[in-house]
Amino acid sequence: MSPSFDDVVERSWQQFERDLGARLAHLEGELAVVCPAGLDQDTGPRVVLSRLGELVMAEVREPERSRSETSGSATSGPEGWGPAGRVPADVERGLVSLGWEAPDHLAHPAWWCGALVDDLSALCTVLADTLRMAFGVVHPDFLVEAGSGPGDAGWLAEVAREAGSRGELLELVAQALAPSYGPEVRRDDEGDFPVFTGVVPIWIRVLEDRPTLRFFSHVVCEVSDTRRARLEVEILNRRTPMLKFQLADDLVLASYELPADPFVAHQVLGVLESLSDSLNELAVDLADRVGGSLFFDALEESTDDDPG
Repeated sequence: MSPSFDDVVERSWQQFERDLGARLAHLEGELAVVCPAGLDQDTGPRVVLSRLGELVMAEVREPERSRSETSGSATSGPEGWGPAGRVPADVERGLVSLGWEAPDHLAHPAWWCGALVDDLSALCTVLADTLRMAFGVVHPDFLVEAGSGPGDAGWLAEVAREAGSRGELLELVAQALAPSYGPEVRRDDEGDFPVFTGVVPIWIRVLEDRPTLRFFSHVVCEVSDTRRARLEVEILNRRTPMLKFQLADDLVLASYELPADPFVAHQVLGVLESLSDSLNELAVDLADRVGGSLFFDALEESTDDDPG
């Protein structure tokens, strides 16, 4: 059975924990992990990590912009963030539930937690859960490394990137696809990127009206039993809520929309891989049940029937 979207995301966070543990074991100085806030990737709340001998400490710091906005005053910062040590109530509840220590304004002016180097795996789990549950980060690719110690090469594989226009977003998609699918992946006559990953083709469309990628596919073509196909589509939509299936004339279509502001190449490739696994697994049996054909079989028949 192919992995679900939730499975793909869960594996990404598990890999994040392993990479973070390896990095912290050799950390010098400080490492700041920032949760992007809108388009200002370096102004979200941050978890600052530092190593003191055999102890690794983590502190929650306020968004960078609130320091300048609240300079010389005790007013609260953006989105409920206040002076050092103050966090929004919903974040505070999350930190308490995950075992963080509250600020004491003396030795620890910010929320903090820590662990010995021998117990880094437990600390990394807490940190990953904090980013996911307290700060609402959906995927580790949305995190940004804001600073580290001397000589650190960086461990976040990729920084989310902004696209100022649809043209720039199209170029980012092309760049993301090239290493895995080759530079020959070019836009078709409709302006979409076709990717052929098995018996089911997948297209990627950059929407005109918003920075969003639409992945879509012709799962089954030339459906003859439309009544059965409508039933199958309803079942698929209940079983896979992240995907949208529909029957359009004699086609069973599948689609998924991915917000791309900011743009993260690994996320695009992860969605593409998951869609490919899922759709290629179900397409053959679905075509049999609804009396249809697979895309390339239908295309070949159409070509054979063309008198030109």
